[in-house]
Amino acid sequence: MKKKGKRLGAMAMAAMTVFLQCSNVQAAGDVYQEESAGTATIEEKSGGYIVEDSYVNPLYEGTIQKSDLNKLPDDINSGISTYSEIEYADTVKEAGEQIREGMKQREEVIQVYYQAPEYVDGIMREIAQEALIHTGEPTEGDYLRWQYGGWNAEGRIEQSAEDNMCYMTFTYTYTYYTTYEQETIVDERISEVLDQLDVYDGSAYDKIHAVYDFICQNTVYDYDNLNDDDYKLKYTAYAALIDGKSVCQGYALLVYRMALELGVDSRVISGTGNGGAHGWNIVEINNLYYNGDTTWDAGNSEYEYFLKADKNFTDHVRDGEYTSDEFYAEYPMAEEDYDPSDAPSDIVVDAPEITSVYSQVQTWAKVTWTAVEGAEGYELYRADTPDASDGGWKLTKTILDGNTVQYTNTGLTPGQTYYYKVRAFYSNGDGAKTYTEFSNVNYMPATVIFNGPYSNSVSGIRILWNQVQGAHGYQIWRQNEDGSFSIVKTIGDKGNTLTDDQGSTIAYSNTGLETGETYTYKMRAFAILNGNKVFGTYSDEVTVAVMPEKPDLTVNSNASARAVITWSQVNGAAGYQIWRAESENGSYSIAKSITDGDTISYTNTGLASGKTYYYKVRAYTELDGKKTFGEYSDTKTVTVK
Repeated sequence: MKKKGKRLGAMAMAAMTVFLQCSNVQAAGDVYQEESAGTATIEEKSGGYIVEDSYVNPLYEGTIQKSDLNKLPDDINSGISTYSEIEYADTVKEAGEQIREGMKQREEVIQVYYQAPEYVDGIMREIAQEALIHTGEPTEGDYLRWQYGGWNAEGRIEQSAEDNMCYMTFTYTYTYYTTYEQETIVDERISEVLDQLDVYDGSAYDKIHAVYDFICQNTVYDYDNLNDDDYKLKYTAYAALIDGKSVCQGYALLVYRMALELGVDSRVISGTGNGGAHGWNIVEINNLYYNGDTTWDAGNSEYEYFLKADKNFTDHVRDGEYTSDEFYAEYPMAEEDYDPSDAPSDIVVDAPEITSVYSQVQTWAKVTWTAVEGAEGYELYRADTPDASDGGWKLTKTILDGNTVQYTNTGLTPGQTYYYKVRAFYSNGDGAKTYTEFSNVNYMPATVIFNGPYSNSVSGIRILWNQVQGAHGYQIWRQNEDGSFSIVKTIGDKGNTLTDDQGSTIAYSNTGLETGETYTYKMRAFAILNGNKVFGTYSDEVTVAVMPEKPDLTVNSNASARAVITWSQVNGAAGYQIWRAESENGSYSIAKSITDGDTISYTNTGLASGKTYYYKVRAYTELDGKKTFGEYSDTKTVTVK
């Protein structure tokens, strides 16, 4: 939600008075205890309140200390900023999503804007915990939770007396065990491995068995670094997959990541194994969950800990959060070990159909499809080309609800067109999912990326852009004087009918413009799909100045050793360049740069009496430090007195 308001400055005292009415906030400088473990401080500062807190990931207590966490930037206390024109999250869920996206990019500093009627103790921790919930996305949930050490955070809190709302800016500094570059390497390697395993269309059992085999055969326990507390990479999927050795966390995280990539739900469970701290997995087959421990099965030809019921997994004891009634209700455990011989044959049902892919946000795509009767959920896949191989289609989201028929895919790259297909799944008591055929492939064109528009005449602008894959045409919009936009050109269709596929068009000249004026443009691509026009999101706006007109030049010499140059004033000019040569065919150099568009004369002194000089002048406009030059005037000569 975008919240517009006035800067607090003059309202500081009123703001402080109202702020103190927010529940659970003590007097400035007092220390308060958050509901989750730990303490934070709150103090009055710069017309608002500052809350500071730090959090060590409890999974690694004893391994990492608060002093090991990355520190907050030095410049975040530069004063209380305005809350005008800032996007504020209205819910903890929205705020947590912002942190989650930053953590996926391994951003060390993540800033969240949050608004609520009142400040509540512990909200910073609540938001941070929301970012770590299990979403079913392979790179979220436990994958984030188990690969970071903790955070330091500062909250700047303002109370608006105008609308009785608390505006909070929370800045977190995270300490990770992997870098974004390392995660990119993991992404690429997992894609290669899953393509080699070739179980995309297999049952849940086939998928998890292939993953289990791969990890047990290719990862060894990292005894070399076991007692090195400074070497945190051993806890990661990167170490298990790329280095081929890790401790139990690395094994379990790699199972989690690969299972979710294949559409099999999984969780990482912490607890003890034979009395020592340990981590393992549970995985879902036919709506029931089974235990698995690749760490203890690694290197063995026969598995002792694969797809086990709790009663046959007694040397593993879960931590309390995984033994609650709520957890078991969400992740019901099978009463018996899984037996693949009981799996019945597949049943074929109708496939879903993607009805639309659309969004108004450059990095999002909202995919909607038809419901399949009896479906327990859906798997949404994405590729960069419509004819991608099986390995080129990546599982984007597993929907665990047969009634949910849309999903918004975030974190996309502007300029890249994405293609989607979906399939439904259901269970029939065999311990594995049964899948429908895939839907049709559908997409929306990517955001247009401008490629250096410029003015090519005194009345025209040449608009250039990068070709959008899958586009059949483009709409070019120009801003009006009142700030609104109007279409100046549609390329490629008429009345939603494709008249000429012009998706490869990458330029258009907008003529009839006023010399020296600036114009702002935006664009969007479109495709004609099943008789309907499907638009991509709008591009970023770009502003271009029209080339100034050619000046009229007059030159004379009215005194010894000097020449007087005058020219006609050019509309919109920010300045002028005066060029001079000493012979008709000689090279020109700048005699003077005029940085005032109202100046229309210049006296060039220090010249040689009796010598003839050649002059020309051109005007320029300037926008964001970039000059747009007009044509040179006609060349004029003068013989100096």
